[in-house]
Amino acid sequence: MIATLESLGACLSVDGLPINRLRRRLVEGRSGSRWIGAARRGLNPGFEAKRRRTALAVLLGGLFLALTGPSSLLGGTVTLSPASDAYVNDSDPLGTYNNAWLVAGHSPAEFTPRYRSFLRFNLSGIPSNATISSAVLRLNLQAVEGGSAAGIELRRVLASWTSTTLTWNNQPAPTTPVTTTPVGSTLGADYNWPITGLAQGWVSGQYSNYGLTLRIVNEATATATRTFASASHATTSIRPELIVTYTLPPDINVVPTSLAFGNQSVGTSSAAQTVTVQNNGGSDLTVSSIASSSADFVVTVPGGLPATVVTNSSLMFQVRFAPTSSGTKSATVTITSDDPDEPTRTVACGGTGTAPDITVAPGSLAFGNQVLNTLSPPQTLTVSNTGNGTLSVNAISTSSGVEFPLSNVPSLPANLAPGTSLSFQVRFKPASIGARSETVSILSNDPDEMTVPVACTGTGTASDITVAPGTLAFGNQTLNTLSAPKTVTVSNGGNATLTVNAITTSSAEFPLSNVPGLPASLAPGSALTFLVRFNPASVGARSGTVSILSNDPDEMTVPVTCTGNGITPNINLAPTALAFGNQLVGSLSITQTVTIQNTGSADLHVTGISSSSSRFLLTLGTNLPATIVPGGSLPFGVRFAPTSVGLKSASVTVLSDDPDEMACQFPAPARASCPTLTSCPRHWASATNWSAAYRSLKP
Repeated sequence: MIATLESLGACLSVDGLPINRLRRRLVEGRSGSRWIGAARRGLNPGFEAKRRRTALAVLLGGLFLALTGPSSLLGGTVTLSPASDAYVNDSDPLGTYNNAWLVAGHSPAEFTPRYRSFLRFNLSGIPSNATISSAVLRLNLQAVEGGSAAGIELRRVLASWTSTTLTWNNQPAPTTPVTTTPVGSTLGADYNWPITGLAQGWVSGQYSNYGLTLRIVNEATATATRTFASASHATTSIRPELIVTYTLPPDINVVPTSLAFGNQSVGTSSAAQTVTVQNNGGSDLTVSSIASSSADFVVTVPGGLPATVVTNSSLMFQVRFAPTSSGTKSATVTITSDDPDEPTRTVACGGTGTAPDITVAPGSLAFGNQVLNTLSPPQTLTVSNTGNGTLSVNAISTSSGVEFPLSNVPSLPANLAPGTSLSFQVRFKPASIGARSETVSILSNDPDEMTVPVACTGTGTASDITVAPGTLAFGNQTLNTLSAPKTVTVSNGGNATLTVNAITTSSAEFPLSNVPGLPASLAPGSALTFLVRFNPASVGARSGTVSILSNDPDEMTVPVTCTGNGITPNINLAPTALAFGNQLVGSLSITQTVTIQNTGSADLHVTGISSSSSRFLLTLGTNLPATIVPGGSLPFGVRFAPTSVGLKSASVTVLSDDPDEMACQFPAPARASCPTLTSCPRHWASATNWSAAYRSLKP
């Protein structure tokens, strides 16, 4: 490949400069080593192990030279020339300027044109997984207009363009500034713009590479321009350069990728087999972990981990097969590293452990329902030797030996040749209700299953009482009255006969009715019912308990809580007496109002209001019977209409359902007077009678 490069350099030139001289300038110039210089010095063999064919591209002054062959490029520093560059200005919006210059700024000259430059570099020669440590755009200043220093900002271009068609009017949009460099006024000086992050984005594919644009800071108000040499400038040494330094990641390779250990006796270890981890990449490889997925395959790493494998070197580790049980064994040894595209590599391991192998069938016993303290039919367990050595059965036992008893167990220890078996029986005798379980354990010399457990399950059955509802809330009930009945249902949710022996109440205020003859037998799934009422004897919250006694083994007495509130009306009259004073015979007094109040906790029903004398007249605004809610009232009126002279009185009686005041009375005294002397009775004609009459009319 070096000879090919030398021969090409002897016959090809760029802008009149032979390739050989151009290569030497790149090697010896200010930008350090270059791709071509690296080729002349000799290729690094980092990729040689993988024999990959790569392309080495050199872009200089628009010439693309591709050299193809076995390559070992591990990274380094490359200097790229623009693939395209041009500038535009708004004084000639349709003009295309792809000449020897790149201009950025806002000219203070006539028409004050604005200038913007565009450059694009081809980074396809840098692998997409490379890490860019430095990327610098370098331009050489050729002309200055205005100001001793001008900030020239660099932006990423967001759409494609070509140097032959680019104009002010069709220029692609850019991003916000990526970086800004102050450019002085020293002609021939180089100025740098660092774009490491942007170059990384182009290489990795994060950004589409549409190139860069240069413009002056504060373009609208700036009064300066800076002119740089372009890729078309006659002097190649001052053309734009993108200097990129990068490294390639580590690249892991594992040899071999599988290990076959063959047969190995249980409890012994095989000879070690070696696995080599190679680093064919351009950076150090860090191996952080080497782990086996099975304890049967033991990994040994000399020197321990983590371990660093430099470029073109390797790390070796050993794997041994030490089976702990018989049969075909396999595992995966996983190598974890910082290789970015292969963070884990695996080695498949296989071997066969030889030993006796116990098999117990079935693996579990389910006995279902069984009545307490009765034996189920037996179920058989078979112990077989499916291995290639003698199996010694040393013991067979249960965890308690009570509810799952064993029978027909052979004399132990018992030796089983390969392919033979023994059997025994297990029964279920529940001592308690509900789900029951025990474990039958078979102990042997099987190296990986020295104890084989067999889970035994069953359900002890019996009657099971259910009472619904569990509480009865009767709410408010008037004293000494029976509430509506509430039904209580007693069910047998078990699988044995439930005997209900007694149903009792703790309080006469919660009487029972419709109770069937006791004791009563309930078959599984059947039920009986009875009624409970509330008959409060006192005002306020009342409670009692109805108890159901049965033969349910875990709920021999089931309580049902009964609650209620005793309420009663309470009549009150205001006022409790009426005094009408003097009233002329034959006239009607003004109405005096009596209010019937209900100060109790239940509705008061007023059924009648009457006067004991026709001289005291009643007026009522509503028909009777009338209901007065707790806290409510009912008014009625009383008038005095005397028909004769003298002191008069009467009792007004109010009838209601107040239990302790069903008839409530109050007095209504009054005095009747004679309206004129001429209306007095004839027997008052004498002076004596007049005097008596006068006295009788005194208040």
